[in-house]
Amino acid sequence: MVPYFIREARAQSQQTIFPVAKFIQTLSEESGYRMFSLFLTISLTLSVVAILWRWLSNPTYHPGEKTAAPSPTMNENKQHILLVCLSGKWFGGGETHLVTLYKMLLSHGYHATILVEHGSQLQRHLEDVALPFYTTLAKYFAKNFRPLYHRVFIKCLRIICTKERINIIHCNTTIELADAVKTAKQLSINIIYTRHVVETFLTKKMRGVSAVIAVSPAVTSYIESENQCNNLGIPIIRYIPPFFNAEKFLAFSTQQTRDDFFKKNFTINLHGLPVICTIANFYQSQTHKTHHLVFYALSKLIHRHHKQAHLMLAGNYDVIDPYINLAKQLAIEPYIHFLGFTRVIPALLYHSDFHVLPSSQEAFGLVHVEAAIMKKPSIGATNTGAETIIHHEKTGLLFKNNDSNDLAYQMERLIENPSWGKELGQNAYQRMVQNFVPEITFARHVTLYQEIASHAQQKYF
Repeated sequence: MVPYFIREARAQSQQTIFPVAKFIQTLSEESGYRMFSLFLTISLTLSVVAILWRWLSNPTYHPGEKTAAPSPTMNENKQHILLVCLSGKWFGGGETHLVTLYKMLLSHGYHATILVEHGSQLQRHLEDVALPFYTTLAKYFAKNFRPLYHRVFIKCLRIICTKERINIIHCNTTIELADAVKTAKQLSINIIYTRHVVETFLTKKMRGVSAVIAVSPAVTSYIESENQCNNLGIPIIRYIPPFFNAEKFLAFSTQQTRDDFFKKNFTINLHGLPVICTIANFYQSQTHKTHHLVFYALSKLIHRHHKQAHLMLAGNYDVIDPYINLAKQLAIEPYIHFLGFTRVIPALLYHSDFHVLPSSQEAFGLVHVEAAIMKKPSIGATNTGAETIIHHEKTGLLFKNNDSNDLAYQMERLIENPSWGKELGQNAYQRMVQNFVPEITFARHVTLYQEIASHAQQKYF
């Protein structure tokens, strides 16, 4: 028989030790569950992050009408070129140039592809013309997560360059330039940058570029000066005018009268008045395109000189209310017509008497060339790219930059003498054929590509 004191000791131990042991056991079980839950949560989070990273950084290929089989005219001895443009909101002259260059490269047997921003106007246009292209989501991080943006975009470039065996990256905006230069250095390939605008910028981004294409002599001079003053080391700087889509203008024909065209397409009755057109996007900032100048010029013609004319304004816009209000203030509402985006630009030019681009900071002014191919004279501003295209009083007219009075005077000259306007338009067409057709521009690009390849071989050996 167990003595009393032993039985008492056992009872005490059960009352004290067993609850502690049970607590420790329970705590261990709960801690293990928590640790397991934490481990599972971290694992799932990392998996999701990895999937998102792969999805965001990998470019998406859109095949268009082109199949996986190579083009029968493709020459593997020619350069493999990646065109890059991360412009998003607008489709303007720079984007027109890029798409036309892309078409020319493909039609001449180059292994070319293009990378654009996902959801951009450029993507929509490439879809419309059924060309193959890549898209990237990188720019979504540009404002709030810039370090991640750079990582995503560089990885995207590396994937495409490796897959397509690219040896030339051809950039078209400063947005993608710095990361493209880093990628080109990592992969030992060449990089070209086309400068489409005249505004000053952080030119050190061009350090490491193999060549710069400037779309006007003024831009060329600026780049050459920056290259020399800042020791950028750019070996090749070349003026090459931009491409324009000549096909849709050359293929244009119509039996429609001017009155029928404007009435059917825009419900506008002309009442026998002259027609002036302005083709340009309407940006929120009025310091670039300076559309207000042509409003003031038209007001002077109508109210002071009693010369009435319709002004057709074609293009996308950020905001339109300030321009509508300006037309009301100047009492020219019946003569101002906001056409918005339109696909009938060749017909619009054909049925207009002349074209006006009032921009005070235009690097080239591609629409001047488009007007010329339709044998229409243009009026552009001095100290802009218009001077490269328009020979004053020979192929068109130039007005003093930012001077609405002089613009009104030049507009009045063409309104009063329509036969002279037709002569200027014919001269403009001849100058366009001799200097700005896509075949001439493409030949200059080919020469540049060959020069870059030769320069790279000399540097290697």
